[in-house]
Amino acid sequence: AMRELQPYFDKVLLIPAREITTFWGHLNVFGTTQFIDYRAVNHDGLDINAILHDVRSKGAIASINHADAPSGEMCMGCGWTPPTLVDMSLFTGVEVINGGGMMFSSVDLWDKEIAAGHRLTAIGGSDNHNALTPPGQPGAIGRPTTVVEAVELSVPAILDGIRRGRVFVDLTSSHDKLLDLDANTGSRYARMGEDLTASNGMSVQLSVHVAACAGNQVHLLVDGHETPTLAPLDISGSDETLHAQWAASNGRHWLRAEVRDGHGTLLVLGNPIYIN
Repeated sequence: AMRELQPYFDKVLLIPAREITTFWGHLNVFGTTQFIDYRAVNHDGLDINAILHDVRSKGAIASINHADAPSGEMCMGCGWTPPTLVDMSLFTGVEVINGGGMMFSSVDLWDKEIAAGHRLTAIGGSDNHNALTPPGQPGAIGRPTTVVEAVELSVPAILDGIRRGRVFVDLTSSHDKLLDLDANTGSRYARMGEDLTASNGMSVQLSVHVAACAGNQVHLLVDGHETPTLAPLDISGSDETLHAQWAASNGRHWLRAEVRDGHGTLLVLGNPIYIN
């Protein structure tokens, strides 16, 4: 029925998706209308890996939902607690910000998986259970918003943008905020979601493009943490590019940007550039 409505909307793309719920976690599947067997059990049958392989075979992507949400009678299986080893490389994303009745953050799980070598794209989800909730209110559609860079307004292009990590999450329900991150060593260049090779001690020049964030600050995080060598950057203009410098060190790292207000409240969250 939704597919039949698409021709009547030239500026709104309807992406087929579903939430798969298990007793050990919930996940979203984006990009297919084909049947996916969701009946996960913890022994002698279908496990989450089998579901994820089925998702991949259909050209769709999967993302973990509200990984740090509490489980129990209020929300059966909402927390991410799989009983068997899950191949996290089969996931494309993780919902790091869930905007249900209260904002849940799963940034800790995201950082843990990146440290283990799994490049999961951070997305956000409003988890709307009432379509009449006024915009901007907890649980309203678009709070938060997942913003994707895409070459066109199509399902394949949006999914590709998520796979490439060209995504930021706007927690404020705005229509105009922007956050992007570039890094270069003089001879090599990478954008948010991409790779950069930098040897130990090499100077990495960082550029953060922000819009509609005046009066707030950009915070730069290395391996999920702030560092004294990268002080917060004040945002004064409505659309500007801020600069910083970071000295690379041995080993793998990931570097990303956030926008926070003067009280430290997270407003916009970006995906990483992967170093080495």
